[in-house]
Amino acid sequence: MNSNLMQCGELTVMVIDLANAEALEGIDHGITTAPDRVTFFSDEWENRRSPCEAFVRARAGLFDRRVGARSCAARDAPRAEAAAFLKQYHLQGASRLSMVAFGLYENDDLLGVMSLGHHHRQIEHNWVVLDRLCFAPGVQVVGGTSRLFAQACTWARDQQYDAVISFSDNRLTPGAVYERLGFEKRQVYRPDYFYVRDGRRISKQSQRKSHTACPEGMTEWAWASARGLRRVYDAGKVCWIYHVNPDAKETERLHMSEVIAKRHAEGVFKNAHMRGYFQSAKNAGDVYFGSSYELRCMFELEADAAVRSFRRCEAFKGSRGWRNPDLRVAFVDGHEEIWEVKPAQMIEKPEVKLQIVDSFVYASGLGLSMRVWTERDSALGTCNAIIKWAHAYLADQQGDPHYSERKKAQRKAIAARHYVKEQAASVTVHCDYCKKDHVVLPRTYARNIARNGIYTCEAMAGHKGGSKPKLSLRKENPHAADGKKECCRCHQVQPFEAFDIRAKSRDGYAHACKACCSIANAARYLTRKAHTCAC
Repeated sequence: MNSNLMQCGELTVMVIDLANAEALEGIDHGITTAPDRVTFFSDEWENRRSPCEAFVRARAGLFDRRVGARSCAARDAPRAEAAAFLKQYHLQGASRLSMVAFGLYENDDLLGVMSLGHHHRQIEHNWVVLDRLCFAPGVQVVGGTSRLFAQACTWARDQQYDAVISFSDNRLTPGAVYERLGFEKRQVYRPDYFYVRDGRRISKQSQRKSHTACPEGMTEWAWASARGLRRVYDAGKVCWIYHVNPDAKETERLHMSEVIAKRHAEGVFKNAHMRGYFQSAKNAGDVYFGSSYELRCMFELEADAAVRSFRRCEAFKGSRGWRNPDLRVAFVDGHEEIWEVKPAQMIEKPEVKLQIVDSFVYASGLGLSMRVWTERDSALGTCNAIIKWAHAYLADQQGDPHYSERKKAQRKAIAARHYVKEQAASVTVHCDYCKKDHVVLPRTYARNIARNGIYTCEAMAGHKGGSKPKLSLRKENPHAADGKKECCRCHQVQPFEAFDIRAKSRDGYAHACKACCSIANAARYLTRKAHTCAC
């Protein structure tokens, strides 16, 4: 089966054949996504054809009948019954890590299932994963997802979980259902990859260098390619989170802040922003800062005689989830203010405007005034000046004379790892023109394809342009070991003695044999003579 496009209403469906090398050529760096497009791989389409078609029809809004969620009963579903339902109707089947499932029943007919379970990469958090959500094909249960999720949240609270997380696949859905349920985007993951051989998927974890006896000095990708494996990327995923326990959100933030602050204090710069603790005499303790702007703001508050104290502001429920203003500042005259510390260029962004409005409403409810602090309120004036000052301040406060050197070395190491992983991962292309394999950089390969339609090597480009290829790109003489070569005119293989000596030639001999050169010279002589007589 070749890669093909199909239409279902206004939805475009694409199936990519994992056994077709040409179909995989365009997805080496991620599948192109769109809100009105769904992409399947051929193994999903062939092995789970019925669930795939039901998913597409549901995405396109094509249903056989509608049922109201209020006319259904939401209750715990027996594990065997839920697993059988998911195995039959869900794209991925049932999850082996599910702990509990909730079903939506119309009389005794099971119309939908939502299951919660563990995640092997999130065991350090007190979270539970919404791993499956599925409805019977052709049935639209209006409000069914919200009804099931309410049951799931009740169970998660009873089990004292802090949050519910889930993941959406960008090649299947943009995750609108999570936004409707009140989830927040926690992290956007770049396209990930797996390997393919003979149309069969092979996980990337199984191809780690330590698991496959990879030779020293060889990359995982090169070693996999040498064994006939093809790397295929997806479209990336999005992690969503719903905080069942709002207090735990702030606890988690403070925990992560402490971890990151310790890394920062040790000089491990793994984050784009500066984070740490400001030593405040006014507060008789340390106050956490999450950026160079907040550090500069605290520095000025510490020196302001009108300020009595300042601290991190508590979290509150805003119009679109929980908010956490930056600072709560108390003044000597007795009044307090809520401060948002933001770069001036960010204030015009819609999400930041909404955040400021929520903070203003919150401050008004407490009878406090609200203020936005930017670089214009600092004595430095510009963003770059604040960042430069923050680096110097931290180096001085830590008492480490090698602070800047270590920071530069770590950034250089990060850049080097990024270059090796993203930029210098070479692509091997077989050229039909010169019959050789060319090793090129991914960006060079992509630009070449965009410019020429197919990969065009330097020799082929020179041939198309009418110029001679460079000596280093000319074909080798296959008869050189026997002391012979092929004449470019009569195409006979003759000894080197049959050719004139040419120092500029690759092998030191003319391209045509002496006999052919004599015939060509005689023809040119006669042509010139006839032209001269005519004149």
